[in-house]
Amino acid sequence: MWWYWQGTNPHEDIIAYMKKNYPPDWTYANFGPQFRADLFDPNEWADLFAASGAKYVVLTSKHHEGYAMWPSTFNFNWNSMHVGPKRNLLGDLAAAIRNRTNLVFGLYYSLFEWFNPVYLQDKSNNFTTQYFPQVVNDRWGRDTPCKHGDFYTCADRYNPGYLIEHKWENAFTIDKISWGYRPAANIQDYMTIEEMLKEIVITISTGGNALINVGPNMYGKISPIFQERLRQMGSWLQVNGEAIYATKPWKYQNDTINPNVWYTSSKDNKFVYAFLLIWPKDSNEIILGAPLSSPRTIVTLLGSSVDSVPWHIASGDRGIVIDVSAIKLHLLQSEWTWTFKLENLLPDDKYGIFNRSHLNNSSIDHHFETFSNHNHSSIRKTRSKSIIHATIRPLRTSHPINNNSIQRNNNKLFSISNIINTDDYRDQSENSSIIQKSSEFQTNSMNFVSVNKIHRHFLLQPQTFENKRNDPYVTVSKIRKFRLKSSKVAHHARKNVWSDNFNTTNDHHQDSKNNQKKLYSKQCLAALIISILLVIAVIITTLLIFLIKPQTTSTSTSSTKVAVLRWNTSGITIAGITTMSGNTSNQLNQPWDLALDWSNALYVTDQRNNRVQKFLMDMSTGTTVAGQANATGGLTLNYLRGPLGIIVDENSNIYVSDNNNDRIVIWSNGATSGSLFAGNGTTGNSINQLDDPYGLAHDPNSDAIYIADYNNHRIMRYFQNNSSGTLVAGGNGNGKNQTQLSLPTAIYFDSLSNSLLIVNTGAHNIVRWVLGESSWTLVAGNINGTAGISSMHLKSPTDVTLDPMGNMYVADRNNQRIQFYPVDETNGTTIAGRTGITGSNSTLFDTPSSIILDNQLNLYVVDRFNHRIQKFLRY
Repeated sequence: MWWYWQGTNPHEDIIAYMKKNYPPDWTYANFGPQFRADLFDPNEWADLFAASGAKYVVLTSKHHEGYAMWPSTFNFNWNSMHVGPKRNLLGDLAAAIRNRTNLVFGLYYSLFEWFNPVYLQDKSNNFTTQYFPQVVNDRWGRDTPCKHGDFYTCADRYNPGYLIEHKWENAFTIDKISWGYRPAANIQDYMTIEEMLKEIVITISTGGNALINVGPNMYGKISPIFQERLRQMGSWLQVNGEAIYATKPWKYQNDTINPNVWYTSSKDNKFVYAFLLIWPKDSNEIILGAPLSSPRTIVTLLGSSVDSVPWHIASGDRGIVIDVSAIKLHLLQSEWTWTFKLENLLPDDKYGIFNRSHLNNSSIDHHFETFSNHNHSSIRKTRSKSIIHATIRPLRTSHPINNNSIQRNNNKLFSISNIINTDDYRDQSENSSIIQKSSEFQTNSMNFVSVNKIHRHFLLQPQTFENKRNDPYVTVSKIRKFRLKSSKVAHHARKNVWSDNFNTTNDHHQDSKNNQKKLYSKQCLAALIISILLVIAVIITTLLIFLIKPQTTSTSTSSTKVAVLRWNTSGITIAGITTMSGNTSNQLNQPWDLALDWSNALYVTDQRNNRVQKFLMDMSTGTTVAGQANATGGLTLNYLRGPLGIIVDENSNIYVSDNNNDRIVIWSNGATSGSLFAGNGTTGNSINQLDDPYGLAHDPNSDAIYIADYNNHRIMRYFQNNSSGTLVAGGNGNGKNQTQLSLPTAIYFDSLSNSLLIVNTGAHNIVRWVLGESSWTLVAGNINGTAGISSMHLKSPTDVTLDPMGNMYVADRNNQRIQFYPVDETNGTTIAGRTGITGSNSTLFDTPSSIILDNQLNLYVVDRFNHRIQKFLRY
């Protein structure tokens, strides 16, 4: 609370609350005696945490204000023994946890304090004195989240929804708004048990740990609604815990067809667990697209008295349909998020293209039992055409892996409170094996690792790569090699060896010479005589598999993890009124750009209204935070004229391209007037002038601001309190060669490569300009500046952004679409809008000008001439 009351950028509502309810001379220290915890019962807390199914519990022992929950000798008169409760809260809880439960007890301990002289000195030196060398999570310094730390937390409630290579934790609160107790909270402010379980399941399926926070009140009690949620979670884990605790991510985290299904796998790979978030209301069938079944496959439902659940093969060569017509929901032990346990699934072959249609009973009698009650139907089900599927992979997989790689121990742990230094990843010794999270393989020395980037959903029939290029569900695998420190080439991973009844032995991890051999057993020869047609079919299939096998592979993982990123193609209007321009608080008039702050509040440059509007989450009415609410424009610093680009810093200060005034202004949080940052208000091309400034970008490392100087065809860099800028890109006139820019409208600073992604609107392309270089390289669009409507072309694009994995998103304005580009790809996929079609319904745009992603990778789009902001949910 102190931060929003007396921090560097206090919130007006907090200040107003304090003025209304407390004396003028009230200080933060005055709250200390009011915290009494006289109803605190550590045994009650311990029993609740044990009942929740948690494996560890974490107490906030000291936060940024420095108040210690034990009698610290370094916090005299500012700890729980001397001020408030007059007891050792930490010690009492630790004793109860250790005496009454098997939980691991951990502490959250803030290394810095707002009032500590050492911290204040470090802060005054821009945090360069290195008084705080310990590192636990990634929140220990500027620009460290999601980049540097023993484990990543990235942001509060961080849940990327796909596999992360680094160990990570989703720290989220049952109260959707606050980490602490709020007496004014309403029932809708709390997560339902269904929402909690969804958060947990997605986190565990993608390799993370769940850290669930509850905020006790000043009396030391945990609110009944928090108690209910924790006990509900515990009852669910009693039924479904085997799919959580001793598991690891499966090769598919999210199902390829059913977005409400997520997966884990047992550590020994014997079982796959499918979590169903929503039970079907109008159907007795549940379709799973990812599993590759065999006649021995058994499906059971955890918490059901039924021994096994009937199923049959889905259309195509993979996927199953589970028949739940006999399941009575009211008789199940679990009321929410149901778990199907799949046993005896077939392993994919090395490329995931094993054709299940060849597994007929006559060819596998010695390997699989025949289940007469399984219906091997080949009826094709219609798949939805309105869902866009795009597969992404972590950018980390494109970097070298060293011998200190980490391994997950696969014990998924929950905790109650804030932050914990989990040990579910262990550093291996220098001679340890390189262990991918997606596999079980091990080796002591490796020369190369091949990283497969595979984008596919239904890789069913053996075919050539040339045929796959036109398959909307398939992107051809790319093989990259990265040299490691050791000298030998490792041969590892699961060998897909089938018996002689398959007429061949498929060992995909032998060298290429051995891979060309065909081993035929006597039984296969006998089968050839008896059924020549069957054998010919098997031989053709085998040859096709060999033909499409990449010849450059030196080693591979035992199974490929496929992370799927998908968005609904229908947007939700979250700001503005469709097709209705205006200047009321719920209207926009030709908006251009947008930004999100730490709380996911949305900032929109409302260009024709000469203002910036702020929309709190789930609020359709905006507040004017820059410019005038009545849409009046002007020349003085309390006005804006045609604002375009915008960025919001960590303190909610706003940087705005005041386009028609040819300047960049800063509006501090809560200010009624701006201050000049760049440009002098006159049009020109000198180093202290701008001509039609558009997009802005911030370099958090140097605190530089980059400006797209539209009519000067250049990118300028400015620092605080400097009236003149530095040319960093372009400036050689309007042109399309690699030393020129043409009407740049937006920029994105890529800290990993110290470069700028520039939207070269006049040349219809996106280019990368490494800082210090004199020319650009093409990223997307046509290198000659030609516009087009194909997936390789763009038409007057106006914005670009990257997600944490390095995938690129482009607002292809005059093609009325948003394009998605996987890392290093130049062929885009349309994820929102329809190429060349203008409209105002939920699936169409009228000039999409800007895009942004939130920390859940939901997509926000400025639909300019529909006067609205559209949100496309990631699922």
